[in-house]
Amino acid sequence: MSFHKETPKLLTNNISYSLIKNFIEVGPICLIESQYKENVGMSFGTLFDDFLFDLTFNDKYKVINKIPSDTIIGLLKHLKVNYKDLYQKIKNNSLDETEWVVLNEIRLNLDIYKISKKVETFQKYLDLNLIFEYINTDLKVLDVKTHDNLVRGRTTFINNSETGLILNPTNNIESLHQVSYKFPFLDETVRVIFDAIVIDHNDKIIKPYDLKTGSTDIDKFDDAYIHFMYFIQDCLYNLALQHLVITDKQYEGYTIEPMKFIYFNRFNMDYLKIYQPDKTWFYKTIEGFDKYGINFPGIKRIIEDIKWHKQNEKYYFKREYYEEEIIKIKFD
Repeated sequence: MSFHKETPKLLTNNISYSLIKNFIEVGPICLIESQYKENVGMSFGTLFDDFLFDLTFNDKYKVINKIPSDTIIGLLKHLKVNYKDLYQKIKNNSLDETEWVVLNEIRLNLDIYKISKKVETFQKYLDLNLIFEYINTDLKVLDVKTHDNLVRGRTTFINNSETGLILNPTNNIESLHQVSYKFPFLDETVRVIFDAIVIDHNDKIIKPYDLKTGSTDIDKFDDAYIHFMYFIQDCLYNLALQHLVITDKQYEGYTIEPMKFIYFNRFNMDYLKIYQPDKTWFYKTIEGFDKYGINFPGIKRIIEDIKWHKQNEKYYFKREYYEEEIIKIKFD
């Protein structure tokens, strides 16, 4: 059986939640072609992570009244490259009438704001005061509304009896944030990043946490856990901590609690809910299961398939399409 020429170049040698999820959804092509597509929910989740755990957050972000539209930002980028003098005038908020006419012609040629061709109308649309605030900073920008939402979320996080300890641990409680950890599994290297790990050194307990934000209410996360296959993440994080306890004498004898997911609806940050999947999810994710409309082959099988594709440098089809001469079409 012959297929078109393979030109493999691996994106990473590490196994991760996102890699396994992509491997299931799109196949081995994810090993050589990035499948990363950030959406609004992912952007806000990353932002909230940083807001809670990154002590340098205020050095990276500036809060402004409103962020210009993508169309205006695109126009500014075009001017910065192709009309540097005009861009500088905008940055200084000092356009004269002649320059406004030139700018108006540029935007018409770019088919921007086609409602009116008048300079006066475009002046109101562009709003130089808003743009002045946006472009006169080297920092990332946040609008006031988003920042207020983050503040409400942090207040909710701090006031919760359990999550509050993540940011303000008591005596003999160690709280680690944004922890990257690599460990060997089935002759591969697995990489995980914990949002938070709370370690009770008195009772010798390790408590892993992952922060999630979404668009649904806080009573719907169990659906998201299945839909986004967070059970994969849950399993890998548990394996990581098992490896830590076994290999690091500092944590010898420590008990690992099952992963807890802290969930916020990003449209209502005044509430959170903590979810803790039972241990059955861990064992089933390792070996595989067919439930909830998902035929999940199991972490072991998936990693073995990934290894096969890497060893054979074949990435455009699933393993069986390379190995089998005839593919069965099943009725059910």
